[in-house]
Amino acid sequence: MRTITKCTLSLTVTGLAVILTLGIFSGHASAADDSKDQSKTVPVIDGGIGPCTADFTITDADGKPLYDAKIKVHIAYRFLNAHKLDLEVGTNADGKARFTGLPDKIKHGLYFYATQGDLQAEAFDDPVNNCKEVFALALKKKEVGKGPTSDLQPYSIGGATYGVPPGPPAILHAYIKNDVAVRSIAGSFVE
Repeated sequence: MRTITKCTLSLTVTGLAVILTLGIFSGHASAADDSKDQSKTVPVIDGGIGPCTADFTITDADGKPLYDAKIKVHIAYRFLNAHKLDLEVGTNADGKARFTGLPDKIKHGLYFYATQGDLQAEAFDDPVNNCKEVFALALKKKEVGKGPTSDLQPYSIGGATYGVPPGPPAILHAYIKNDVAVRSIAGSFVE
């Protein structure tokens, strides 16, 4: 049997210390490289309910990519739209983000809302017609008094006065516009 001497033991301990030190320093270097790579990696969120995708490039009005702009979508699907899913993803340093696993059979299409601070933009996708959509959105400041409900007047029924119903344009609203019943579906008016 072999005996371990002090010299052999000290060489073994020294060798292990050198290996651990090199491992720690190389770990810090690779972590710094990973953080640079992570800002370039396109963030992906998977809805898991279909084969469709939506790729986004988000910029400001000057065309510069926006980092961490939030893109949201609300999905109501299946029979009577009984299943609902809200997804949100932030953009990378190049202003890119991706949704995967979106349904290919949906009744009303998908409305995507992109925001960053007071900047916003919207996009519509009909996966039935285009399952692999690519969007390039330029975020702009929201203008007060603009949009599909800006010219609507308050109305009264049975002595009670009602204002314009709140909510995003994708919600079905019925109200009065210039003494005519109007129905708004996703921002388009039907008279």
